[in-house]
Amino acid sequence: MNYEHIKSFIKVVESGSFSAAAVERYLSQPTISNQVKALEKELGTQLLIRHANSVELTKRGELFYTYARMMIEAESEALRSIRDDADTDYHLIRIAAPGLQTDQQLSRFFVRMLQEGDDKVLYSIIQRDDAAIPGIIASGEMALGICNTISQDSGLEYEHAFTEEIVLITPNRPKYRNLTPVELRNLLITDGHIRYDFGEGPDFLWNDFFGKTIGMDLHSIRANGYCSNYHIILEAVEAGLGIAFMSSTIMQKPWREGRILAYRCEGLLQKKFYVVYNKNRIKNSRRLQHAKDVLVEELGASVRVPELSF
Repeated sequence: MNYEHIKSFIKVVESGSFSAAAVERYLSQPTISNQVKALEKELGTQLLIRHANSVELTKRGELFYTYARMMIEAESEALRSIRDDADTDYHLIRIAAPGLQTDQQLSRFFVRMLQEGDDKVLYSIIQRDDAAIPGIIASGEMALGICNTISQDSGLEYEHAFTEEIVLITPNRPKYRNLTPVELRNLLITDGHIRYDFGEGPDFLWNDFFGKTIGMDLHSIRANGYCSNYHIILEAVEAGLGIAFMSSTIMQKPWREGRILAYRCEGLLQKKFYVVYNKNRIKNSRRLQHAKDVLVEELGASVRVPELSF
């Protein structure tokens, strides 16, 4: 019996649809569908009743789901025991991270662990969707995760690592230092705003911040351009071509090096990120405990908060 087919069946049941299961499993919807069909063929019975936007377990499906969970949990426990055995000659520590918010921060951890020179440990950092990371850690697929999402799984532990904020970045030039809200308003009209293209979703955040802080509407601000690549925006701001709002996790290096200035935008957006792990698994592995401690420490040290604010 193929364990990947069983995992797909479980995801379809727990997520409520083939499309949602495909997202969580990082597979295409036809692949998930074919895997479940293959499982049903192997078992010689129908497990799911397919509806337009949902699924329903048959009676035999309900029975098999109970055993399927037990099988996958047993597999995960076996893998954890083998991987975390203190006498094992070789350890692979896999870390799930959500991308963007941790792109800059993880380099500190990775470099430090490589410098420690433990040749019996190999670190693998893999990008996954934030919401899926707690489930990935709970399943035993990966040892450590970084996420903003907290699940209700009692077997998981979360340690706060850093808080992401939206900050204003400007060129490091005299006229941008110690800005007041009135001066910021004038600069948004005269110098313009290079807008990080998050999409339409966060518009209410900008409108709320601009309205309360500087008394102007988002759409009355002069836009010099829209871009979804933060490297380009950072270079444009550093070159004096406008000001921008972006995540505090992204602008750390040029800001710390004095190439740009940064202001906190209090009340605009704050997201806490945690290192998540299976608390029973980590007790049995000295190396995994050390990796977790270093990860929390380096992530925390990687995000400094600007002293200036609005």
